[in-house]
Amino acid sequence: MDSTENAIAGYIRQIGKIQTIAQTHIRCGGVTKVLSACASCYVRVSETLTGEVRLAGRETVDIVASSGDGLSRESGWTEFTDRAELDGITPSSSVTAVGRVLDTDVVSVENDSVTLASVIEITLYAEERSVIPEPLPQSDGVFTGDSRMTFSRLVAKVTGKAEVRSENKVELARYVCADARTCISGAEAGLDSVTVSGDVCIDGMGLTADGALQPFALVLPFSEELAAEGARRGDLVQMRAVCATVAAEESEEGITFIVTVDLTGAVYSELAASCAVDAFSPDCELTLTRTPVRGVAVTGEHCVSGQAEGAVTLPEGENADRVLALCCFAAQPLSAYCEYGRAVIEGAVTGTIIYADAEAGRKSSCAAEIPFKVVTDVEADDDTLFDVTGAVGKISVRPSRLGELNVRCELHFCLQTAKEVKAEAVTAAVCGEPYPDRKGMISVYVASGGETLWDSARELRVTPETVLMQNDELDFPLSRGDKVFVFRTK
Repeated sequence: MDSTENAIAGYIRQIGKIQTIAQTHIRCGGVTKVLSACASCYVRVSETLTGEVRLAGRETVDIVASSGDGLSRESGWTEFTDRAELDGITPSSSVTAVGRVLDTDVVSVENDSVTLASVIEITLYAEERSVIPEPLPQSDGVFTGDSRMTFSRLVAKVTGKAEVRSENKVELARYVCADARTCISGAEAGLDSVTVSGDVCIDGMGLTADGALQPFALVLPFSEELAAEGARRGDLVQMRAVCATVAAEESEEGITFIVTVDLTGAVYSELAASCAVDAFSPDCELTLTRTPVRGVAVTGEHCVSGQAEGAVTLPEGENADRVLALCCFAAQPLSAYCEYGRAVIEGAVTGTIIYADAEAGRKSSCAAEIPFKVVTDVEADDDTLFDVTGAVGKISVRPSRLGELNVRCELHFCLQTAKEVKAEAVTAAVCGEPYPDRKGMISVYVASGGETLWDSARELRVTPETVLMQNDELDFPLSRGDKVFVFRTK
């Protein structure tokens, strides 16, 4: 093994998903209709028991509602709890949780109160540690076959925030809604730090000084350095944006938007080690003790992009003359897999579009769901493990014909590829009955191709030195048909 102090490999693995329901009540007077509901959530592990993880969270909901006074933004929040039953979890397990709101529906609008119900998906991750066994103790007459393996070693968990401000003021008197989406374009490890860069895309709607509704769109680049003790240059970094919250500073000149992005991630270094996977003795039978070794090797962190495009059909009898706001747009990756040697991501873009129908004199909204399939340039095979998160970048929505809206979205994904590493390591060898003496003066082994010096010695039941001394013309590994000779003397 390269170093005893680095004999522990670690990896953060997804161990399960659950869904829970959160119900939020928002007090607001005069509301006749809810046009959109944007929800975000924060989830934490409150307690870890044997076979069970207890969860606590908080959901925040912003709604755009119509009333006799026009459109307004109202907010509310609620706390929720849940539990997940998981095999292999103990009180000492290091478990984390990430939540995302899949859907929010309006339950009721009555008595100056709006009740909403959200479906929240909670993904659970656990830190798994694999101890690579010490090499088999040296013993006279016992020869080991070693395997070189490469694991990933978790060197740092990263959490932090990035705050992004719009440099130019948006010329509005008041904003009604704003939807912020974080697209990570890169993450690089430094000395005890990680630098994350990307864009925050904002789509929203506000009121001008004369009271007219005006949509707006912003793209705010960011770069943030986060503490990551133990990280070094060249380490692999996995980062994800958990949620983004929007605040606004209103003045006579316009509005400055401030977006706070919650970031979380992990840093991996490479751990290469050799362990004995087999052993033999030329003199006697061996009883071997084997210990399973399991781990993961992260093979790459990739920032990839794509596109989703489709048509959204409006409710029957409605038409859209003007798009006013885009709310709650998110890229939901449903699966990642290998196809023809490349990683493929499939899923759907979901969101809400608020629009105006001038002929009917009303403002309405509709849900958008656009499926996508993104074929990436990332090399993969059937054994590749994938971890993917997605975000929607710039969005274009245009009325295409009566009763339809054409939607086009930029998609950004953080895709991690990994391989499972496993072996049965020999951790003890006990000599048994001696072999009977061989009567022949010569033994011959015919190679099938790829055999090492150790393989040849094991098949012929002699020391590797004997094979080398009597077959100095051979090159290892052997080619198919190569013959290895061993001459014995009485």
